[in-house]
Amino acid sequence: MNILYVHGYASGVKSSDPKYTALSKLGTVLAIAPDYDNGSSHVLSEVLEFSIKNDIDLIVGTSMGGWVAPHISNTLGIPFVALNPSIHPSINLKKYGGDTEIIDSYPDISKSGFGLVSVEMGDEVIDPKYTIDYFSDVYNVIPFDGGSHRFSNLDNLIDKIKSMYKRIELVSGFDAN
Repeated sequence: MNILYVHGYASGVKSSDPKYTALSKLGTVLAIAPDYDNGSSHVLSEVLEFSIKNDIDLIVGTSMGGWVAPHISNTLGIPFVALNPSIHPSINLKKYGGDTEIIDSYPDISKSGFGLVSVEMGDEVIDPKYTIDYFSDVYNVIPFDGGSHRFSNLDNLIDKIKSMYKRIELVSGFDAN
């Protein structure tokens, strides 16, 4: 299985990221850190092109990467995992400054696609209780006590991701092999 990990705003690909190690228990991990200052269309095009080129089977993202994940999932028909996702980027990104027109180009997170959402209750950037309420009617939302916006519980989520992926394979006929 090819897994794409999408980093959040102002983050970069790091070869020693513990999230890559956790996800490598499921398959081959590739990573991308889009420049969110280029606007939503550019970011989604870049990640979509990367996903197609690398035959991605599962997309995982944190924060703004979590915003990207369901959008790409819906387009490609592949499952996703959103970790502490940004729900309303046009609101969340304003506190970092930048071009208002670019920031306003970001729509709310998609509620389409196959996937799951997980939050850490210690997230200091995006209200985890709001995230749970926002997604509870659409996705399985898995909360973890403590943690932070960076999401440190991915090891504890691997079995849930594996189960979700297997269910999607059974229901949809999707097969990563």
